[in-house]
Amino acid sequence: MLYGIKDPETSAEHTFRMTLVAWILGYLKNLNVEKIIKIALIHDLCEVYAGDITPYDGLLPKNKKERYEFVRKWPHLSENEKKERYLRKLEKEKKSLEKLTENLPPKIKKQILDFWWHDYEMGKTQEGRFTRQADKAENLIEAFDCWKRDKKFPTKPWWQHANEVIDDPLILKFLKEIEIKELRVKNTEHDPLMLNLLTFFSEAGKLKRIARKGWVLRGIKNPESIAEHTFRTVIMAWFLGEKRGGLNIEKLLKMALIHDLCEIYAGDTTPYDTILPKDKKKIKELMKTWPRFSDAEKKKIAAAKHKKEEAALNKLVNDLPKDLKQEIKNLWLDYEKSLTPEGRFFKQADRLENLLQALEYWKKYKNFPQKPWWLQASEFFDEPILLDFIKEMENKFHRKIKPKV
Repeated sequence: MLYGIKDPETSAEHTFRMTLVAWILGYLKNLNVEKIIKIALIHDLCEVYAGDITPYDGLLPKNKKERYEFVRKWPHLSENEKKERYLRKLEKEKKSLEKLTENLPPKIKKQILDFWWHDYEMGKTQEGRFTRQADKAENLIEAFDCWKRDKKFPTKPWWQHANEVIDDPLILKFLKEIEIKELRVKNTEHDPLMLNLLTFFSEAGKLKRIARKGWVLRGIKNPESIAEHTFRTVIMAWFLGEKRGGLNIEKLLKMALIHDLCEIYAGDTTPYDTILPKDKKKIKELMKTWPRFSDAEKKKIAAAKHKKEEAALNKLVNDLPKDLKQEIKNLWLDYEKSLTPEGRFFKQADRLENLLQALEYWKKYKNFPQKPWWLQASEFFDEPILLDFIKEMENKFHRKIKPKV
């Protein structure tokens, strides 16, 4: 926001892509990927209450023109000033995270506070240090994405910040490719692997700016993006999957992260797409119902959707390393077909986040139709832990009468 970018990324959108960057670069470095993903997912949760604290806070000139010039440079502070500012930031964010996690089960609360977040901030392990640097690499990718949308956007501060923080050889190699590609450095050969990864991450970032179609059809203002949906779905799948037990959590987290990547090219689809009227008033009325199709129609619609999305995913991952490409395709197929316990569980966890978002919009807008979501829930869910969660949602949102099926 300090740079005047229209529709800037949210913390959730940043975390979505940053987690992808950390996972895949961490995989290439043979680090503990599950640990990296968990650290990445929670690293900015403190911002729920603390807000996004920037290196410019408390230093900005009051004059608008001076402020505009000031944020185009990276603030240079003495080591004592840096330390003091960091400790204040750390204390504020810790209190925020404690508030956010106070009602979580003790085990997962301790993991978040004392292990994952602390490791990210203090770099106690190789994974913690690596994830912190991957965070800065994602910031740099986003800076160039912003520059492509607005050529006045300054990328220099992000380079300076990255140079202060990053010393991992693999991430430095990745940054070199950003420099070559984005700054069009002449007489320098591309690293094919790093170039392909940069292209993949840049394309994945498009999900930050694709609104969820179901909310658009219902006229929601500033609806969540696919990246935002993915972020919370991963968190929900992780926490609820841990409580359920018996699941491969690393596989579950990866599946959640990649499940909607196909929508970069295939677009976001809804159950209403084949029957959408052109008239806006009729669309509004249709959104109050849950669409019904024959088994043959369902099969035909599902097959067409699967074919389109599979082709889109293949296009996206085509230039990734062979084993990584195959892993992502297998995870997506598992989610689509519910082939394993993780696939079946996540298929329902994905719909659960959708139901929660619908209830939040209902609470905000009041005239938002709930009925379709409850009808879907009554037919779709069978995981006991998720059914229990749905009951809690009913209590939280004061739902007294459940609609008849």
